[in-house]
Amino acid sequence: MWAMAAAFLLLVASLLIGAFSKPEFPPYEIGPHADSTYTLDASRGDEWRWWREIGFRRNHVITAPGAAALDLGAVSFDSTTEVPAEGYAATTFGADTTNPAIGKWYAY
Repeated sequence: MWAMAAAFLLLVASLLIGAFSKPEFPPYEIGPHADSTYTLDASRGDEWRWWREIGFRRNHVITAPGAAALDLGAVSFDSTTEVPAEGYAATTFGADTTNPAIGKWYAY
C-alpha cells in the first residue's frame, strides 16, 4: 500500500514539474539567415509578427492591409509559373482576424 502511495505521489510530482517548467525557445536565431530563410517568433497568441506583408500569430497567417492572398489549391510551388490577375482576397480585421484565401492553411 505504501508503495502505491509513493508511486502516486511521484507521478503527481512529475506532472507538476512538467506543467510548471518553461521550455527554452527559440531553438533558431531570430532574423535572416545565409541560406535565404528567415526565422521569426510567432508563439505569442496576442501579438502579430510581421514579415513584409504577411502576418503570423501562432498558427494563423494573414496579409497586411492593402495586400491580398490567392488560394491556388493543392499545387506544387515549383509547378506554379503564372498566377491569375484576379481572385485575390484581403484580410478581414476584427475580433477573429482571418484571410479567406489562407484560412486554415494546415491539414491534419
